[in-house]
Amino acid sequence: MALLQHAGVTILPPEQATPEAVLELVTGRPVWIHVDWDVLEPGYIPTAYKIPAGMLPRQIAAIFAALPAESIGGVELAVFEAGDPDVPEVLSVELIVESFQHLQQPLALRHQTS
Repeated sequence: MALLQHAGVTILPPEQATPEAVLELVTGRPVWIHVDWDVLEPGYIPTAYKIPAGMLPRQIAAIFAALPAESIGGVELAVFEAGDPDVPEVLSVELIVESFQHLQQPLALRHQTS
C-alpha cells in the first residue's frame, strides 16, 4: 500500500466508493479501473476471500456509469476463483459483463476513434 501511495495512486476504500466520490477524484485525469471481485458482498463472484459487508454489483455498475468515457485508459479484473460450488460461474461471468456494460462506451471503440 505504501508503494502505491508513494507513486501518487489514490486508493478509495469500498465504503467511500460512491459514483460522486469517484467522479470527483477522476475528473480531468486518466483512469485505470482495477477491480478485485472480493470487494463485493460474498456470493456474487467466486473468490478465495469472502469479506462481509462488501459492495453490491449495482454499486459497481453505478460507478462505471458515472465515469467519463474519455478518461478510461484500461481495465484490469482480478480475484475470480472458478470452482466455488456455492457460486455458479456462468452467472458470475454474466454479472461481470453486465456490470461493464454500464461503461459509457466499450474500450475497443474508444481506442479505434482516438
